[in-house]
Amino acid sequence: VPVGTSEIKHYEVSGLGLTNGAKVSLNVGDNTSPFTISTSENSGFGKSVELSGVANNKLAPTIIYVRYAPQAIGTNKESILHSQGTTSSTLTINATAAAPLPVELISFKAETQQNSIQLKWKTASETDNSHFEVEVSQDVKSGFAKVGEVKSKVTNSVVTTAYTYTHNYSGNAATLYYRLKQVDLDGTYAYSKVVSVEPVVKPVQQEMIVVAPNPLIYNSKVFITSESSGKAVLRLSSIAGKQVYFREVDVEQGQNTLQLPLYDQLQKGLYVLTVELNGRLYTVKVIKQ
Repeated sequence: VPVGTSEIKHYEVSGLGLTNGAKVSLNVGDNTSPFTISTSENSGFGKSVELSGVANNKLAPTIIYVRYAPQAIGTNKESILHSQGTTSSTLTINATAAAPLPVELISFKAETQQNSIQLKWKTASETDNSHFEVEVSQDVKSGFAKVGEVKSKVTNSVVTTAYTYTHNYSGNAATLYYRLKQVDLDGTYAYSKVVSVEPVVKPVQQEMIVVAPNPLIYNSKVFITSESSGKAVLRLSSIAGKQVYFREVDVEQGQNTLQLPLYDQLQKGLYVLTVELNGRLYTVKVIKQ
């Protein structure tokens, strides 16, 4: 992690053989330590946290966030003490602080749009900056993949410079994690912090049956909007109940268009089109003038 920046990691805490109702304390280093901890990824970082909710002598799995914010180049080693009464355990953590980034990144965020995610970031200064690579992941532990690249606007600058990148992604209810890989002219690189975003999930389209034009003309069509792929059974009957048309068709999720034939064979009058689709029955009145 470059000096003057910070990085947040997380780990899971759980426990057995604990005292019901007693809190579990977590403590990390002293006030000079570059490590802080919190139960929230976005706030509340300090040198200690307390966890409640011990029941049946167990602490349910809880995510703890560790922030590393070094102020000097070098390797830092610290211990996180987990304790309840006389029971305790220790987790040792190690981290390395590198030289400050040649690019001073002052903000990086992701925003959801209808069918995409827009990334925005700003730099306060840049030195020999070549470009940024945009990387994404659905599971940080499994790694990141490059989805785009944005060239430096200035290469060298001491003024604020803004960048944007749009990732075309409609969403599947999965949380996405983004980071920037800043690459220098000589090929060296450094990573930004990771930002997360939950894509907008499109609502399921309501099933609908429409005949148009109606009253009928020679090329009137049946428009079937289906929630899922399957079969549709169409029956066209006179108002007296006589079936004049039958067809079973495969439909895809979304809108399907079918020609409604027999226009020249139909007498003037009122007809009823019934459509069986996904276990439901739909009825549309049709007129031949």
